[in-house]
Order: sequence, then structure tokens, then C-alpha cells
Amino acid sequence: MRDHGSTIVGTLQRVPLLFLMDALLRMYATQMISTSVLYMYLAIAVFLLLLTKEQLGKIYKTIQSYHSDAKFHGMMMCFGIFLVASTVLEEVHKIADSFLLELGASGGGIVKKTCKAVIIIIVLIICPIWVVMKFHEIGFDLGIIWFLVATASWISVCIDSVGSLSVYLLLVLDTLNPEPIEHLDEIMYGIRAAIGIVHTGFGLLQICFLTWNITTIQWSWFSCIILAILVYYTYERVTNGWNEFQRRRTAVHRLSFLLNATQEQLLVSTMSVPSAFVI
Repeated sequence: MRDHGSTIVGTLQRVPLLFLMDALLRMYATQMISTSVLYMYLAIAVFLLLLTKEQLGKIYKTIQSYHSDAKFHGMMMCFGIFLVASTVLEEVHKIADSFLLELGASGGGIVKKTCKAVIIIIVLIICPIWVVMKFHEIGFDLGIIWFLVATASWISVCIDSVGSLSVYLLLVLDTLNPEPIEHLDEIMYGIRAAIGIVHTGFGLLQICFLTWNITTIQWSWFSCIILAILVYYTYERVTNGWNEFQRRRTAVHRLSFLLNATQEQLLVSTMSVPSAFVI
């Protein structure tokens, strides 16, 4: 019968597979993550898989001096479940978000399907908050690093769901009003930008806390790897947001040179359309 040490070592050996599975699911589903991110996950997985049982045993003994076997084993299981579940939640949010945008832009739709999509978004707002609070109440006493890593994706899903619901309500309000809302596109872009700023601020907060934890409390290779991943994702988010802002500003600048058509010009343009194309 194997002892607790071999059980924990086996659990540690499965951690790279969780990282790799999470990365592959994200890249396959979103098709927005560059290949360098995949290489980063593969490098981490290979690095951890190349560790011998003796090296993993040393890591386990170091952690064992501070924490019990049961708590650590439970933490590792919860960590893996959180990674997989957060990926599933992100995919559910993308499906519900695209469906809500379609319904909001069309100004109609089946009430039953609309209610289902709105309920899903509301659940995606409430569920991550409740799960994070429960996970915090469990208190594995293994430090805030594991808590931040396990719950970061859940908090991101909650923030994205708030943005999706805000955009949908704005589109519904524009449909119900007799006159269209002015600068609706700018308002929607502002909401998306605000969500991106919140994500960036949350990422910077994680980076600052992990840096402080590594430099003042406890240094480890695993903490440095997590910090490097957070820095890369935050850099990618800031770069993509800035590039989108530059493209939008260029488009607005070009459109500003176009003259607005008068009612007479619109009438002449309508009259000049061939009758074959008039319904």
C-alpha cells in the first residue's frame, strides 16, 4: 500500500497535464492566443515532468513541514478542478455573449431564448463570486498564491459577464426608445474598454502582490513561473487594447473628413436607383 508521500508525488506529476490541458482548450476555443503561449505552457509542463521523484519528494517534504498531507492533496485537486471548470465557464460565456449581442442588435427574438441567455449571464456573474467566497472559506492555509491562480479565471468570467449584460441592456434600451441613442457605438466601446481596464488592473494587482510575496516572504521557482505567465498575459492584453484603440482612432479620424448627406441628396440618391432594384 502506497504512503501519502507517493500519493502526493503522483498528484504533483499530474499538475503539468492540467496546465497543458487548460492551455490547449483556451487556444482551440478562442483561436486568439498566439503560439508563444502554447510554447510557454509546454516548456513549463516539460520542466515539471523532467523532475525526478526524488526532486518532487524534496518539494513535497518542504511543503509537508508547513502543511498536512490531506490539505495539500485537497488543494491540488481543487486547483485542477478550478482550471478545467473556469475554461468551461469561459466557453459558456462566449456562447451566451454572442447570442445576447445578436438578440440586442436585431431588436427582437424569442422571449424564451432571450430569458435563458440573460439567466445564464446572471448565473455567470453570481456563481464565480459564490465559488470564490466558498473556496476562500475552506482555507487550505497554503498561501494567497494558489488562491489567486485558482480564482483568477473565475473572477475574469464574472467581469466579462457584467460587461456583456451591460451591452445587452444598452441595446435593448436603444430599441425601446423612440429615438436612437446618440453615440451608441462610443458608449459600447467605452464599456468594453472599461472591462479591459478592470482586467488589466486586476492583472497588475496580481503581479504586484506576487512580486512582493516572492521578494519578501517566500521565493520559489513555481511562483516565478506563475509571475512570468501573469506578466505575459497582462502585456498581451495591454498591447491588444492599445492597438484596437489606435485602429479606432484612425477610423474616426478618416470618417471626420466625410460630409454628412442632406435630405435632398438622400432623396436624389434614392430616385437614381434603378427600378429593378426597388422592392
